[in-house]
Amino acid sequence: MRYLRLALIPLVLLVAVSCDDRPAEPQLQESLLTAPSFDQAASGNPNAAFIDKNTGCGLFDGDGNLAVTNDARNVITSSDKATHQCKIVGVPNSTGKAVHYDSDNNPFGPGLECFIAGAGFTTDFREVVSASGVATLTCKI
Repeated sequence: MRYLRLALIPLVLLVAVSCDDRPAEPQLQESLLTAPSFDQAASGNPNAAFIDKNTGCGLFDGDGNLAVTNDARNVITSSDKATHQCKIVGVPNSTGKAVHYDSDNNPFGPGLECFIAGAGFTTDFREVVSASGVATLTCKI
């Protein structure tokens, strides 16, 4: 487990778009970070799901700082539904109670997005940090 303290620096993810002959236009996106670590492979099974169990994840601790791990999981189904799940045990939480974060309630402000590698960005995420310091993040597309 690694912890990264952020003071006033917003987390910014730079996404470059386009592989065709049109010029690429970079887009800046505030985001909870789940690092890409796979390419979605085509499957002959119409009910197949792609599961990546070793993807990166950034989430908030109970004090609003960023905590990161490489022990997260992405699931992308054949019907283009995607879920990212991340859990870190032992993050700081000096509040003494559970802390809840989502797209509108988080240290970076309203509109924060979660990125799921192979699926895209979503504002549909929930994070809970227990009083004992167990942080759990779930993002869904």
